[in-house]
Amino acid sequence: MDLQWMLLLMVLVCSEAQNVTEVKAELGQNLTLTCSFNLTDIYWYMEVHHKLRASIGRSYSPTSSSFSSPDFDSKYLISENRLVVKDVSAEDFRRYVCGKKISGSMVYGDTFRLVSDVPAEVNSSSLSNHTEIVAEWQKKPVVVASFSLNVFFALAL
Repeated sequence: MDLQWMLLLMVLVCSEAQNVTEVKAELGQNLTLTCSFNLTDIYWYMEVHHKLRASIGRSYSPTSSSFSSPDFDSKYLISENRLVVKDVSAEDFRRYVCGKKISGSMVYGDTFRLVSDVPAEVNSSSLSNHTEIVAEWQKKPVVVASFSLNVFFALAL
């Protein structure tokens, strides 16, 4: 029974990653991310390490916002439901999440993953077909969790 709860927890934890929008960014340019929540009172976070989020700031109204760090004030612009990443650098290629407090609890909305618009050069002879398939599965944790859960229940019957 404990294994079933662990698998359920794995599915619930992985399900958060299913709505990730990949956004291609060009170094040195400004990039705007738009949250699907209402226009004001939006919180913005960035992922600093796997699943560890740091607060960037919050919009209070269409014309005012606050930042969690004075350094963020020069790097980001928050207006209504938009986050502008100024002068995109390699350090900015990470995940960004918007959220809104509803009844005192934080509800996360959209998740954006910034990636470089320049394709990485890969030596195709060094990659096997198996490695490419595994890498593709790792990008879809919900699929892996669902598949694992189905296998478990099939074997349990």
